[in-house]
Amino acid sequence: MQEFAASLGARDPKTVTIYLTTVRDFVAWLTIQPGGTPFHLGLVTETAVRGYMDFLATMNRAPRTRSKALSALRRFCQWAVDEGHLRRNPARAMERPTVVAVGPTELSDKQRFVLKTMVEQHATPRFAAIFALGYWAGLRIGEIAALRLDQCSINQRVGSITLVDAKGGKTRTLDLHNMARRALFDYLSPAEPHDDDRDPESVYLCRHIADVST
Repeated sequence: MQEFAASLGARDPKTVTIYLTTVRDFVAWLTIQPGGTPFHLGLVTETAVRGYMDFLATMNRAPRTRSKALSALRRFCQWAVDEGHLRRNPARAMERPTVVAVGPTELSDKQRFVLKTMVEQHATPRFAAIFALGYWAGLRIGEIAALRLDQCSINQRVGSITLVDAKGGKTRTLDLHNMARRALFDYLSPAEPHDDDRDPESVYLCRHIADVST
């Protein structure tokens, strides 16, 4: 196990931990199978790997967890092949468990009520505009943070923004919902000057992108 750990080199520590934990669990499972004691690398067969993956499924482990386990076993088996302990990688031919992508969960009516109430009670014009672009226009935080004044066309009646290098690397122009337009207009055209150190070309960024994400 120490030799395998050393072979992982400069990988992310979390990945190393997952790999080592998975291999230890696999070995522990294999040693209680018929003929699994004492353990040696010759016991690592396709039947053994498939049996362990089936075991994880019967334990109701999530598909994503099982997929990570298979990645760890593939890496372990490939190390064993490279070191001459195995002739082939028994985990390579196995299919990954299907991981179903889960879409964002829509806020309930109560959650919407609480969120909008908090914004109204505590928000500065700047935060209110950030919230409005996210809530009413569907912008991601990175898109809001990168928004520049020359990308905004807005007045008291209508408004639009142009997103450069948006999702998928595309540029698109978005007509603003009235609530988003009003909040952004109020922030960009205040009755009194803002007491901040805004970048004169940016809508929200002052000196740090963290100003928007915190």
